Amino acid sequence: MKIFKVLLATLLIVVAGVGAFAQNVVVKGRVLDGKGQGVAGVVVSDGFEVYKSKPDGSFKFEASERARFVFMTTPDGYEQVGDFWVPIAGRVADGGSTTGDMSAVGGGHELVFRVEKYNRDSYAFLHIGDTEARIHKDWVDVLKEYVVYNKPAFVVFNGDICYENGLKFHSRELTSANLGTRAVFTLGNHDLVDGAYGEELYEQLFGPVWYSFDNGGVHFVVIPVLFGDRKPSYSADDVYSWLKKDLDAIPEGMPVVLFNHHFTGYDTDFLLKGEKTEVNLLDYNFKAYFYAHYHINLLERSETTGVTTIATMSPNKGGIDHTPSSFRKVSFDREGKLDSEIRYASLKGHVAATLFEKQVDGDTGNLKGRTGIKVKTASGNVKLAGGAVSVAPAMYDLVVNVYDTRTDVESVTAATGGGEYLLEKVGDWTWRASLPADALRGLDVNGAACRVVVTTRFSNGTVVKSVARDYSDIDGGKAAPKVQWVASLGNHTFMTSPVVTEGLVISATFDDNGKGGSAIHAVSASDGSVVWRLPVANSIKNNMALWEGTLLACDVLGNVYAVEAVSGRLLWSRALREKELHPVYTQGVTVHDGVVYAGHGHYLSALKVSDGSLLWKNSAWRGGVCTVASPVVEPESGVLLTAAYWTGRFAHNAATGELLWQKRDDDTRIADNSPVYYKGRFFYVSPGHIMEVDPVSGEELVKHRIDFVVNNNSRPVVTDSLLIVGTTDKGVVAFDRTNGYKVLWNFKTNPGLVYTAPYTKDFQMTVESGAYYDAAAGVVYFGANDGYLYSLDAKTGVFRWRMNLGAPVLSNIVKCDGTIYVTDFAGNVWAVVD
Repeated sequence: MKIFKVLLATLLIVVAGVGAFAQNVVVKGRVLDGKGQGVAGVVVSDGFEVYKSKPDGSFKFEASERARFVFMTTPDGYEQVGDFWVPIAGRVADGGSTTGDMSAVGGGHELVFRVEKYNRDSYAFLHIGDTEARIHKDWVDVLKEYVVYNKPAFVVFNGDICYENGLKFHSRELTSANLGTRAVFTLGNHDLVDGAYGEELYEQLFGPVWYSFDNGGVHFVVIPVLFGDRKPSYSADDVYSWLKKDLDAIPEGMPVVLFNHHFTGYDTDFLLKGEKTEVNLLDYNFKAYFYAHYHINLLERSETTGVTTIATMSPNKGGIDHTPSSFRKVSFDREGKLDSEIRYASLKGHVAATLFEKQVDGDTGNLKGRTGIKVKTASGNVKLAGGAVSVAPAMYDLVVNVYDTRTDVESVTAATGGGEYLLEKVGDWTWRASLPADALRGLDVNGAACRVVVTTRFSNGTVVKSVARDYSDIDGGKAAPKVQWVASLGNHTFMTSPVVTEGLVISATFDDNGKGGSAIHAVSASDGSVVWRLPVANSIKNNMALWEGTLLACDVLGNVYAVEAVSGRLLWSRALREKELHPVYTQGVTVHDGVVYAGHGHYLSALKVSDGSLLWKNSAWRGGVCTVASPVVEPESGVLLTAAYWTGRFAHNAATGELLWQKRDDDTRIADNSPVYYKGRFFYVSPGHIMEVDPVSGEELVKHRIDFVVNNNSRPVVTDSLLIVGTTDKGVVAFDRTNGYKVLWNFKTNPGLVYTAPYTKDFQMTVESGAYYDAAAGVVYFGANDGYLYSLDAKTGVFRWRMNLGAPVLSNIVKCDGTIYVTDFAGNVWAVVD
């Protein structure tokens, strides 16, 4: 491809007069294609006015005295050759990486923009927010490999790239030239840095802070933040005046997509207003608003405006709402229809396979679930029927969680002594099959006997072979857990712990791609079969609660749902706010004395479980951003404790809503850890201290410094003698409450498969899951970001067993009637007996 090779043609602007900034600059040039022919109708701008090239590709205009660049809107059906922008001499400090030099002015030379035609079968781009990176790490290589394998049309780095060192790093490592596709940068609040004006360094490295380009029949527009760490040289009027002129220049009906690091205009139906200028985006065929800033993944399609708003995380750390490290692929067509696909980072050829004996219906002998398709035997190819199979012999379930950030999975097969079976994809990560027991004759793999060898073939040509783990084979099954069943819900689960009631196990799925996968699911506690499924408006990402047969939940937009638990019938729903998306709600709900509590800051609300009527709404505080610290009511005092990340913890009278106390100090305001109550006290870790707090007064009865980082959700286990909690960096730790919180033991897990806790990176051994303490057995169970379910001796921390589920475990562990219930990130509910 010639698209990003250095442009050798002379790029000059003709200047009338001499001197510096305030002089008139006459811009004269042409837009030429690969054959040297002029391209008509191409928009060229100085950032204040827009002009179109004539039939011969020529253009001529007088640039504004405030203009620092001349730039081209890359036309549809073409790729730019070199940069799309050129600085005006004397108006941008040296240091950029442009393909032209504007310091040589005068004479009759022309500015030349070159483009080449291209053809694509499909169109897609990558959206990445808040990378905040300044040194090369693995995520950069994984991203580049994704680009090589999947060939997106462009990659958007949507601001906060970040500070001086980050800006310079991206200008070296993540340019169009070394990505192999167009790199699109937007200006974030942390990209306004020291200089003559806030955006000076950004301009030196990346060019203009507002511009547009066409691709695949869609008009893409980039605009900058209006405020940040340093003051910019432009105003809202400057940006919106140009924006309106740019949109007026496109063909009527052409789909429009906007990129801005900040999210603005949602409350005014995208009427963007300066002091003197306004532009109504709905006057155009406005399809989508992409942004970052919040360190989250979110997709919402407005029923009112029809506009899709999309925020995306970064691939190199955990999000503020604990969104896993990720980026977003967005496919689009000429009508502006968008299709989103989150890519979780950074995994390469990850495969974990579990084999267990299948549950059988005692009445009919029918096997629950699906069978594998036999694709190869010694006597030839045979296809087995799917669905229930009425056979007497035992069957085994094979569950495989597989993922690669860089590429898709083409197929997963299982080889046994009796043949080879093709697995069915049942989720983003999960593939399954049922295998007849008589086929599981021993295989020899490198001298070791095994039952099943799993082969995963990826779209990039990679083939990974792995052995399925059968836990009944461990020590003859004496000390090993036994999998009873696995229910695959079809979409990811996050921190929503299973609710067990009336013979049901209830969980919830989230869908940050906006494809209808957000739902509450109930499966049978006996065999994992689906009993009911209730779709909801958006993702449910934290705990639900139960009150007298009514299940309560809240999605990230602040919609509360009351559901009849046994049937899945929606009893009522209520939106806690209008015309507002942020902060998103990721704390879950709590219920006390017939009242459900949900919402953040100014929309923290108390609702009657019976009918959803509002009892009170908080007006005492607002601010902060989303947290995963679940609210809780201490029953003796009737005090509700909630939190806001970066702000603190807040205690309310649960009956009246009165704010009783608040803690905003530096030891409290990073409020991620979910509080619990025990014997009339609140307990939480926040983030480097263990706190015991009086619910009514807020007095810190104990404040103990620890040498662990607890910037994660993990709800503590508290007894008279123990406090056990997961950490952000070092696995799980147990403290002796009878001996001044001395460390009893620290069990270190593997590094997480993905990052979740805010800003975590670099092989952190994070445990978001809240442990379950079985006092009678003296055992503690917990899941971890490394994809394992663990069992330890609670007093000593001695390892008992672990089970590789193959996907991070982010929710609390539940044990009921001897069965352990756990959800994995891939969207599977596991029922395990110890």
